[in-house]
Order: sequence, then C-alpha cells, then structure tokens
Amino acid sequence: IKDKELFVRLIEEAIDALKTEDKVRLLVSPKDLSIIREVIEKNSRLKEKITEVNEIDCMGGILVETIDGMVSIDNTFDTRLEMLMPKILPEIGKKLFGVDKT
Repeated sequence: IKDKELFVRLIEEAIDALKTEDKVRLLVSPKDLSIIREVIEKNSRLKEKITEVNEIDCMGGILVETIDGMVSIDNTFDTRLEMLMPKILPEIGKKLFGVDKT
C-alpha cells in the first residue's frame, strides 16, 4: 500500500466510524502534513468533510474528531501498535527466548 492510499483508508475508516454528517477535524503527525493535505485536496468527499487539519504528536496515522472535540476516532500508528502489543508480545518472547508466557 502506498502512503496516500493508506491515509485515505485510515481517514475514511475513522470518518465512517464517527457516524456523523457534520464536518470533522483531522489531527496528523507534522511529518505527514503535506501528504495529508495533498490527499484531501484530491478527494472530493474528504475535502467536503474535513474543515481543519492540525498537528498532533504521533508516529503517524491520523486522529479524526468532531469539531466540538466531543467524539474522536484514533487511527494513529501509536494506538494501533498499542492494541497489537498484547497479541504479539508472546510471539516475540517465543522467538527471542524460546519461552511461551501464555
């Protein structure tokens, strides 16, 4: 998957999960800001839906929130990795130390 395709997928997934017809705010890593702006500019649905793009401290990915900030969907790489850690740590332990901690 190319970066642009990944960002479109992450953004659309988060917007759909918000289940709102309202406009949304997008928070992204500073290093991804230019590519995100390009993605939004070329996608009419995203261009219509997203009113703001601001920076957030993360490894990558996106966070989408309602304009009032009351509801958000965190699709950052940080959060996705955090959710995977309990599943992958036992496998990593087995590979590194030959130990099964389950």
